[in-house]
Amino acid sequence: MKDFNFKNFWKNSNEFKKEIPTDSEISEIEARLRHRLPQDYIDLMKHSQNGGMLSRNAFVKENEQGEIAELYKIDFIDAINALKSKQERKQLAGSATWPDVGIYFGMNLDGREMFALNYLDNKDEPSVSVILYSRAEKKYYPKTIAPSFKEFVVALRKMEKLPVFDFENLNKEIKTAVIKTYNEFKNQSTENIIAFGLYTGAEGNFVAPAINTEDDFDAQINQYPKEKEFYTYATTEWKHEGTELPENFAKVDDLIQKHLIFLSSDSKKNSFRKQLLDTCTSVLKVLRDERFFNQELVLMVNISDEEMPKAQFKKIVKELNG
Repeated sequence: MKDFNFKNFWKNSNEFKKEIPTDSEISEIEARLRHRLPQDYIDLMKHSQNGGMLSRNAFVKENEQGEIAELYKIDFIDAINALKSKQERKQLAGSATWPDVGIYFGMNLDGREMFALNYLDNKDEPSVSVILYSRAEKKYYPKTIAPSFKEFVVALRKMEKLPVFDFENLNKEIKTAVIKTYNEFKNQSTENIIAFGLYTGAEGNFVAPAINTEDDFDAQINQYPKEKEFYTYATTEWKHEGTELPENFAKVDDLIQKHLIFLSSDSKKNSFRKQLLDTCTSVLKVLRDERFFNQELVLMVNISDEEMPKAQFKKIVKELNG
């Protein structure tokens, strides 16, 4: 890291311009941490500044076509003497469920992503993992993104401005996928369709179709007569949820996932998911008004692995079936 170009790497912040620990102090810190720090981590601090806010705050991986395949935002890197051992970290509020992979050294201030030196596979030369939060599973999990700290730092660059997402184009692609899916299902099946829906997951990272049939719905109501409203609108209980013709939505999912890479906080992701649900609702409403379905169907837009807020659920039901 001695030859690394530090220009525009750190943000100018006097708060983080701490003294560089001596070699003996670093040895004491490593003894406390019970891990040997990567020499590149130590060199970064010695030859620039001892931690602080980053100007180059985005870790980027590109695919063979030069497109951004992965992007994680990191706002600061801890000073050497600010690093905490496993025991010290456990004293932090909310840290009980953080995976024990090694040493946490930075995080994204906008959301829940944290970064750690992962010693699980190699105790001498740790890889770098981003610690992500799964809303579906309600837990944190590590994802290795760089084989070494040096490769992690070299890949950092200034976070790009959030691109404007083209919801008008997404609306068009969802509509095309719905028309194709509904027509192909009708041509391939003898079942009587009574409901058609769209759904996404807790992360809002895809759109998939859901179809219910008369025989399956009747069987559910016969078994659970008091749950008619639930089975009417719960796409997770419909006979064909995500199992029919998902390839028709491949272009839709590609558009969504490419944009989600740039969303660095829960608030941005939640806002996008709401707009995604609104777009799906708009598509089904237009197709209903255009009498595309050629029959009166129950229409619904839902979330498959998380309970939708009641107000939003009622609003969608009324818009599509009121």
